[in-house]
Amino acid sequence: MANNFLNIFILVVWFIILLKSIIFWVAIWQIKEYRTDRLLDYFSTLDGKKSFFNKAYILEILTFIILYFCLPSDQLLFKFLFLIFIFAELFLLFKVFVNKSLVLPKWTLKARLIILFSFLTCYYFSLISNFSLIFLVFILIVLPLVVSSCVGIIYPFAYFVKNILIKRAKSRIANQSNLKIVGITGSYGKTSVKEISYQFLSKHLPTLKTFKNQNSEIGLAQTILNHSLQNFKVFVAEMAAYKIGEIKKSCQIAPPDVAVITGLDLQHSALFGGLNNIIKAKSEIIHYAKPNACLVLNYDNEFIRDIALPQNHPVIRYGINHPVVDLRAVKISFVNGVQNFTVEYKNQSINCQTSLIGSHNILNILAGMSVGLALGLDFQDLAQQVAEIKQLDQTLKLVKKQNLFLLDDSYNANPSGVLSALESLTNFSSPRVVILDDILELGKDSVKIHKQVASALAKVDLEKIILVGKNYCNIIKSQLIALGIKHQVILLEKEGESAIVNYLSSIINSNAVVLFEGRRSQKYLKFI
Repeated sequence: MANNFLNIFILVVWFIILLKSIIFWVAIWQIKEYRTDRLLDYFSTLDGKKSFFNKAYILEILTFIILYFCLPSDQLLFKFLFLIFIFAELFLLFKVFVNKSLVLPKWTLKARLIILFSFLTCYYFSLISNFSLIFLVFILIVLPLVVSSCVGIIYPFAYFVKNILIKRAKSRIANQSNLKIVGITGSYGKTSVKEISYQFLSKHLPTLKTFKNQNSEIGLAQTILNHSLQNFKVFVAEMAAYKIGEIKKSCQIAPPDVAVITGLDLQHSALFGGLNNIIKAKSEIIHYAKPNACLVLNYDNEFIRDIALPQNHPVIRYGINHPVVDLRAVKISFVNGVQNFTVEYKNQSINCQTSLIGSHNILNILAGMSVGLALGLDFQDLAQQVAEIKQLDQTLKLVKKQNLFLLDDSYNANPSGVLSALESLTNFSSPRVVILDDILELGKDSVKIHKQVASALAKVDLEKIILVGKNYCNIIKSQLIALGIKHQVILLEKEGESAIVNYLSSIINSNAVVLFEGRRSQKYLKFI
């Protein structure tokens, strides 16, 4: 009786651990958009390696080795050791729940199917082994391969459904000859320019936009199929890519009447295979737009200026610093959390102000105005709307808490965005603090880019630099010290969160300004 109870207890705990691990690996696959290239790049980072060879996984490997050599000799010892393993796993699982560090996927149909197939696969092979204890440990060790195999099994079905949805979306777009399509791409700023363009356009025309960051070809297709297109005059579509040919596919679904490139840099260089491929991939939006589509280009970006433009396309060039542009912002100033600037277009100039922070946000506003101009809206009407443009969450949004200024740029960290945010920080005379995450998917340029970020940090008079990334924080710290920044100015999360929490607690009632840069900074923003 006692033995049966023990066996049931072991199996119940094992199934719980199994399900938790399956959910974790499905979440990782989903975060990386079920792309092998993004997953492999993730595992090349220190963070990725640690997520794979975590305490639970190392425990499972060690337990398997010990049980393997113990099995032939002593069954009682074997069961005792397995119980120690089970309780150790329960303890680690308890810590995950206490620390609220459980990684969960979005509960899409695809994720649920992969979880179900993975669970049934593990159950089936465990059943064949008659629930051999050593095999139960082995299943947990090979679980990443099991989940990956189930991702592969689901792939043909997902690919088939995806192609049906894309075909239907193409057909629906083809039947809407009066719908103007705005396609927006770039290494950075896509979502901001999409949202700002939508705010400009929706006041004048019924406008549809892609939802949040659904910027792949399937996200584009789903947006089209989920709305009655006849109710809209304009469709603003964000178009992303991680390799050559993906923007082309999005353009084949919804060929742009207005094609926008917001900026190009080394973001996701590891996936593209270098800057030249990034430029080639992003410029597909120009070459696969409609004939005579208007091209809207950020001419402050040197890589965009180098793109050979096709003939017979009207072009609107915008910028702040480049001397040859059609739409320009000049006389930029920052007072009391508001940016003032003058917009110039065809011998006209209008003074504007915005609550959006940073010169990069002025560029984003210029991009949105350029889209409006390309669709025939009046320059003066657009300029008057600038003050109404709402701040975008997690994209250098200024939040005031008593006397404390919080700059929330935690949506994502990219090379150009980080440098622009640091430049924006210099507009504040208050004590300055930066909480900085790593910039990922830079490939061979990772070290170089993070050293450049360190150099930019060193040029800003900062009271504290808090590095919360797991992969490149030591590189940034070493570069900062080499540039003369004192050790006590720098805090690393990997050396302990308590020092960071204590420091932030000490400045909550001050008049400091804190920049939250990158996703790992979000938890400290929530803390404040």
